[in-house]
Amino acid sequence: MHMKIRSYLLNLASVTNEKLADDSVSKSKISYKVVTVTVASGATEGSSAADDDLVGGEILGVYPAGNQDQFISNVTLNSDGSITVTLAAAATADNVFKVVVLMS
Repeated sequence: MHMKIRSYLLNLASVTNEKLADDSVSKSKISYKVVTVTVASGATEGSSAADDDLVGGEILGVYPAGNQDQFISNVTLNSDGSITVTLAAAATADNVFKVVVLMS
């Protein structure tokens, strides 16, 4: 059995948002925010301020943005759009994290 495979070149400039299906994901449809959360020295969790833009979103990732002296045990996107980072043990100094959230 032989199969013929055709090769097509795609002019990326010819693919515009207007030509995409309504449910397609495009750069203009992807919105995200990077939120800073600090867990204070001696505490096991810290939270950001409430943010209506983040309600119903999804956490994509978290990374340290300063000191991190404890393991992260949980990251939660709360119903008010605030984010809570929980550590496995009390911080010995302020721990600062960046949380990336895909907005709904």
